[in-house]
Amino acid sequence: MFDDSDPRKALTSMSKERHFSDPFCGPEVGNFSQEPPQQTEDGWQAWMIRCTNLVVRLVRLEGTATFARRVQMDEYMVFSTDAHVRFDIETAEGEVTDNPGNHLFVVPPGDSSVTVRGTGQVCFLYTTRSVDLVAQCANPEIPVNPNIPPFQQWPDPVGGFRLRAYDLDVPEQDGRFGRIFRCTTMMVNVLPRFTAPRDASKVSPHYHASFEQISLTLEGVTSQGVV
Repeated sequence: MFDDSDPRKALTSMSKERHFSDPFCGPEVGNFSQEPPQQTEDGWQAWMIRCTNLVVRLVRLEGTATFARRVQMDEYMVFSTDAHVRFDIETAEGEVTDNPGNHLFVVPPGDSSVTVRGTGQVCFLYTTRSVDLVAQCANPEIPVNPNIPPFQQWPDPVGGFRLRAYDLDVPEQDGRFGRIFRCTTMMVNVLPRFTAPRDASKVSPHYHASFEQISLTLEGVTSQGVV
């Protein structure tokens, strides 16, 4: 199922997934380049789409935009791979000012404000427990996926909730597939930029029986997931 060089081949959990026999649910695809944005203001546009447990907001920025959350019930993530974007983030547990792009942030529950400035793309990831955000999505109602168990949050972070910032300028390393970050609500893998089609002899066709995978392509094309 996996190429011998793929580090996921070593995961013991993959053997369980191979024997899955229940019905599969078809993929959902959103093509942001072909659809109108759900939000438009001076200097920015935003597209929003949901799946069973996740809300994706992609912001295309040419100016300044502020996104605030009040009494947010759980952690969310925001990131940009564009170095020219700047972040100002305020929370009760910490803040960053004029932080450069090419960073990923984990924002704690409670009140928060994220201001982004410059030119580029910024992605926000929330759980569908934020019902006000679900209502703003292009697809607020989706079919129930019987294969996905009820959402269950991971344990609280060691040392408590706080604003966390991670530099995406991480050197590639043999045996590591991308740059993986996890908080209490989600796991995100920021893959390196591919400048050519993948080697067809090294692709890794597989499936996940009991959780969702969302693929977000910021430039170029993809064969699956959210664009």
